[in-house]
Amino acid sequence: MTPLNITIPGFNIAGKSWGDSNNPPILALHGWLDNANSFEQLAEILQTQYYFIAIDLPGHGHSSHLPLGCNYHFTDGIFNVIEIMNALELEQVHLLGHSMGACLGSLVAGVSPERFLSLSLIEGLGPFSHPADTACKQLSEYLHNMTRKGTKKSKGYQHFVKAVEARAASGYVSQ
Repeated sequence: MTPLNITIPGFNIAGKSWGDSNNPPILALHGWLDNANSFEQLAEILQTQYYFIAIDLPGHGHSSHLPLGCNYHFTDGIFNVIEIMNALELEQVHLLGHSMGACLGSLVAGVSPERFLSLSLIEGLGPFSHPADTACKQLSEYLHNMTRKGTKKSKGYQHFVKAVEARAASGYVSQ
C-alpha cells in the first residue's frame, strides 16, 4: 500500500494505492461517513491484476474539509472525481463506488462516459430525483433548512466512547 496526497482545486485529497501503476486502474469511491480504508481488503486481493486507488472524498478521512458553515454539494463531487483522475494522469479507470460513492459514480460516469472502462456499484441506488415542477418547493425547503442550521444545537457526544457505543448500538460498527 502506498499513501497518496493529491491536490485538486480547493482540496487536498488523501488516498491509498495498491499494485502496479502499469496495470488497469480501479478508482474506488467510498460511502457516506466512510473513507478509503473501506476498500483495503478488496484492494489487497485485486492488486495483482489492477492498480487499485481508493481516495478519501472531500470532507472525509484525511482529505480537506470545508470551513464550518459551508456546504458540500453533491454535484461538486463530479468535478472532484474528474480532477482527481486528471491529477493522477488517468485517462480512463474502472470506477467502483459504494453507497454515496456509487451515487456519485453513476453521475460522473453519466457525464463523462469516455473516461470510464466500467462502472461497478455496491449498494448504489443512484441520486434522488423529483418532478421538475417541484424544483421551486425543493429549493425553498433547502434554503429554509440551511438558514435554521446555525440555530440548532449540536447532538454531538461529550466523549468518544459514547459515540462509538451509539454507532455500535445502531449496528454500524463493532466496538
